[in-house]
Amino acid sequence: MSLRAIKTRIKSIESSKKITDAMQFISAARAKQLQKIYTKSIDHMNKVHEIISSIDESEFENCRSFNKFSDLYKDAKMLRSDDQLSLNDIPLTFHKRKFVVDKSGTKNKRHLIIVISGDRGLCGQYNSLPIKKSQILSADIHNSTDSVNHEIDYITIGSKANDAIQNMIKLGCIRDSHICSCFLDKNINFESIRKAIILPIFHEMTVCDYEDCSIVYNHNESVSKQRLEVCSIWPVTKFIKNEKSTYNIKKSDKYLYFDPEPVKILSNLILNYIEAKIYQILVNAKLAEHNARMIAMDNARRNSEKAINKLKNYYNNARQESITKEISEIVSGSESSLEQ
Repeated sequence: MSLRAIKTRIKSIESSKKITDAMQFISAARAKQLQKIYTKSIDHMNKVHEIISSIDESEFENCRSFNKFSDLYKDAKMLRSDDQLSLNDIPLTFHKRKFVVDKSGTKNKRHLIIVISGDRGLCGQYNSLPIKKSQILSADIHNSTDSVNHEIDYITIGSKANDAIQNMIKLGCIRDSHICSCFLDKNINFESIRKAIILPIFHEMTVCDYEDCSIVYNHNESVSKQRLEVCSIWPVTKFIKNEKSTYNIKKSDKYLYFDPEPVKILSNLILNYIEAKIYQILVNAKLAEHNARMIAMDNARRNSEKAINKLKNYYNNARQESITKEISEIVSGSESSLEQ
């Protein structure tokens, strides 16, 4: 490799290093903002956990609206004026399909898997892990021992998951499945996410009455550590049980007075709980993405520094070798001229 080619290569790596440094600083700044939002959401969820723990489990079992999400949504009276979304405003289209009925007259069981990924790469395994996990969940559902046919719907949040699952459905890696997508806006406040993502998901769950609904995402544990997690938000009895075991929710020492009775406000409380949980998951997943990208860009910066140092040493050695060669040629030429 010539000296000019080595010098060009060094400049190219230095330019790439400037880009990775900028991306690392941007991800660090956004992660800091998201961490504050996530901390506030934890305080809110802790208060909700305290209220949930004050209600006896028998109330959950006896509530009829917990059998179907449509009944829960109806009893909760969540369709306020700002919730009246027209079909044109909802980017999801599962409600336009009819249930498939087999020869015995029973409907197929429908399952919903929500996969959260990023819109960009350069963040390690952040995008690939939820996609692979959703494929495993789909295989487990189809390989279940019951004789009922299963139909799986996907809601993808993020272009990476949307593109990957669409390709898997086309290739036949995922069978009897349908997909639609919605995208997480840069504006991470609650109202924008509620109208763009949470309410459309609720509308789909209301119309389709899924047997279960799971969210696959990367949970942020620390700046340098993320873990893949599957959160089941429906059926609600399973959701509450998992929440109590995960967060070690115990019955509160405080006695809370409910007006009206707990059974009358339970549907609205649980629906708000699921809504807050989805928002917390989205914020946490976005935080994990920025932390993963920050770590990936830091590793890229270190690798580029190693490559630059290696090329500089190679450049200096080659330059010194060429100088030594030129000096030796001059000395040998001068000696031959003196001999003549």
